Amino acid sequence: MFIIATVEKYLLTKEHIKKLILAGADTLRFNFSYRTLEENLNYISIAQQIIDELNTSTKTLIDFPINKIRLGDFESKLFPVNEGDELIFKTGKSASFKY
Repeated sequence: MFIIATVEKYLLTKEHIKKLILAGADTLRFNFSYRTLEENLNYISIAQQIIDELNTSTKTLIDFPINKIRLGDFESKLFPVNEGDELIFKTGKSASFKY
């Protein structure tokens, strides 16, 4: 078995990264879509320090962003959707696309 653990953007602390490794992560995955290059490199450096401190063979996986269509930021809104309901997503002038 091979375990890939995603280092989430909201839990980027030394303690969290250490817990992932000690829990058995073989690889730490960093998603470059949500932070600046400098931030990502900093977190990878921190992860590498922890890997060295723990003397593990944990690897680092970099998930580079590709051309993705992003619809932008939306206000969080919860509403019930029941089985059989129709939910339609549409694009429009307010949609922002990043390539």
